[in-house]
Amino acid sequence: MYVEITSDGIKVTTTDGIGSPQPKNLKPVNDEKGNVSYYQRFTNKDQRAEYWLQRLGKALADYLRKYSKMNVPKGKYNNYNQSLENEKLVDFPEGYVLYQHNKEYKDNTKPRHDRYLYGAYKFRSPKEFEPHLIWLVSGQVKNCGCVYCSNNAKGINNGKRKKSTLEKTINDKSTKKIKIDSDAKKTDENINKPKFAKTLYRRGEIVMVNLNKTGNVHHTELIRNSSHENDISIFYWPGVISEISKVPITDNMSDDTASINSDGYSIVYKAYYKIHLLELSEIIQVDRKALFPWLACKKEIPKTFIKNKKLEPYIKKYIQAIDRVNKISNVYTPVHSYRHKESDDHLREIKTLSEKKRLQDIENYPHYEAILLGTEMIYVNDYVRLTPMNADSMSDDDDEKPEYLLIRSIYKHGTKGIQFTGDGLLRGKLLNEHSNRRSLSDYEWTTVNKSDAEYTIDLQDIAGRFYLLFPNLKDRINCNIPKKLDERFKLLGIKDYN
Repeated sequence: MYVEITSDGIKVTTTDGIGSPQPKNLKPVNDEKGNVSYYQRFTNKDQRAEYWLQRLGKALADYLRKYSKMNVPKGKYNNYNQSLENEKLVDFPEGYVLYQHNKEYKDNTKPRHDRYLYGAYKFRSPKEFEPHLIWLVSGQVKNCGCVYCSNNAKGINNGKRKKSTLEKTINDKSTKKIKIDSDAKKTDENINKPKFAKTLYRRGEIVMVNLNKTGNVHHTELIRNSSHENDISIFYWPGVISEISKVPITDNMSDDTASINSDGYSIVYKAYYKIHLLELSEIIQVDRKALFPWLACKKEIPKTFIKNKKLEPYIKKYIQAIDRVNKISNVYTPVHSYRHKESDDHLREIKTLSEKKRLQDIENYPHYEAILLGTEMIYVNDYVRLTPMNADSMSDDDDEKPEYLLIRSIYKHGTKGIQFTGDGLLRGKLLNEHSNRRSLSDYEWTTVNKSDAEYTIDLQDIAGRFYLLFPNLKDRINCNIPKKLDERFKLLGIKDYN
């Protein structure tokens, strides 16, 4: 439990509120109708803030007595059933501030004075914040039950989710190819049907977590302690994404640019990632601002340093975690297999006999909807970076070598192994430089291949995913070892991934 029991009350030692948006209009402002509106910030000594701290402290104390081994002394109460000691919060979690929204109306309507706790969300009452507070102090392991985080949210978010456009794109029958035997048995490599959510990171991927942004004091101590070492410093820790939840963006939330995603119905979502930190046996939940692709900040540990027997335990765990990821970087695992058949209409459109034969031949090979390539999960319809292509990969009609591939299919060739087909692309200038929410359409893309042909790319020619937040990423994947899912997670030291 991330709390400390002090003589002044209960101190919360974790948070998810750092950097959260706060009201800016702290001075009275007249609107076009002559009404006055402004926010008033409360200190903890204000009796209205004390009321919140006492209510939350009592609820948290009851929870700690019931579900932890912590000894929380019973508090003393005044005539208003307010806690005088012990059963109250010393302070709100860091980044959380209590405000009062004052509204005064020109037509003499009774003024409004609504109080809100601003942090990760805008909470309207102590009762509304209680489940989120309990979720924070319990380590963020289980799903939060508050109205803003819960998958079955009620109230302002209404708990409604709509199908993502990417899922629709993949599941619909395209003009080029169709799937058959949709109810056929999947291979052993399945990890639940992928949702194809347009989030920056995907379930099963390995990412680097900025320990400064987890809201966990223990993690900031790891950074501080490692700074005393001569040969190593810890700022990012590798972890595996085990779960992704999406919450509709509201006025209560920060605009989380590249981890937000629209579902095609003008609803915009913010993504939260549940991360299994390797070797630490910890599961945390963060947004995309705390995460980086492994390829953007991958780590190599000097062998001379690894052999040092006097290392601190946390340094040893860090080295073991990095070593596991470096090993998994050479591993690939295709997932979600299906039987593929080209549509007759598409085959009739193909004029080149060799291209038509190629499409008919690959019907005999197992196809996949996704592949775990090193640390990344790559789907059909993804844009991926290509390594510099050699002359053998080019046709006689190609004037330019593609830099990217828009994947149309992933399959296992009988002799050549995993291959990808799709449109070869060149990325041009940024068309919408001032876009708040960067998307693929903000760039100029040029298709290199002809409309009736596709590129066939070998596994070793894939450099990695194209990240909108890291458009100039140069490091590449280098996978040559096939593994099944259970073997993959065994390499990572994870036994209960499902």
